[in-house]
Amino acid sequence: MAKKEETPEQVVGVVGSGSFATAIVKMLTENCKVVHWCVRNEFVKGAIELRHHNPNYLTAVRFDIKSLKLTTDINELVSACDIVVLATPSIYLSDTLEKMTCDYSDKIFVSAIKGIVPKVNDVVAHYLRDEFKIGFRNQAVIAGPCHAEEVA
Repeated sequence: MAKKEETPEQVVGVVGSGSFATAIVKMLTENCKVVHWCVRNEFVKGAIELRHHNPNYLTAVRFDIKSLKLTTDINELVSACDIVVLATPSIYLSDTLEKMTCDYSDKIFVSAIKGIVPKVNDVVAHYLRDEFKIGFRNQAVIAGPCHAEEVA
């Protein structure tokens, strides 16, 4: 019997540091060796590194810091990851993604965002396609409970 080749693990990152992003990161850290996490500012990054939890959301959820690669730079996260989970509030998505200048042509973007992108008055999938030329083959959507506490 031939030996089964191991498939390299996909590198996953999450953009956002709210309650839903925090819950998603917690689930991913339980299933991935390393999770990249782009948080909104240095205060949040430092607090997570120091106290092992998000200081603003789901503070009871603790992280093994060795399994996180924290950053405040979306380009650093996107460059390092195969799969990018977008978990910012829809109102902040355009400001967040407009900072993205790295090559993202071969990345998979997963939207965990409820609602529409106010800047274009459209759903996230169309915004990614129209503004960033990310085709539907490179997109996925996470849907489910609307309260992060249920997920965490």
